[in-house]
Amino acid sequence: MLTYSGGVPGGDGEENGVTILRVSGWQLWRWEVYREKIFEDKTGVKRPDLVFCSEGKALVLDVTIRFELNANVLKKACRDKQKHYKSIVKQVEDSMGVTEVEVHGFPIGARGLWYRPNSKVLRKLGLSKPEARALAERLCKGPFVGH
Repeated sequence: MLTYSGGVPGGDGEENGVTILRVSGWQLWRWEVYREKIFEDKTGVKRPDLVFCSEGKALVLDVTIRFELNANVLKKACRDKQKHYKSIVKQVEDSMGVTEVEVHGFPIGARGLWYRPNSKVLRKLGLSKPEARALAERLCKGPFVGH
């Protein structure tokens, strides 16, 4: 089960290194999971929250919490994360022994807005639709949401 692991979003709209998902039970879906694995590119150190590897494929996932003025804020946050980590794709391939890498931002609204494409990422990781929906509800109503 994936659950909230703690931490508080920073005032600048970034998560300040907060990892929203605690990894446990992922072996059920045959993924090796790496938390905050360090990669470097010409701009410096990059440390995505999670890297999932299975059968020659890697999913790089970086969580961000944003104040949701509207749904476009989360869409932009997702694009920004993808752009930020795009430069490490070759390094991920080489260091993790995979041939295919997908980079995903995983934005969550600070007041509980769910970014629908996050559900597709969860489905790629092996969660059923009901499991992905339950996790989305839990993340959106977790202790970091001011309800």
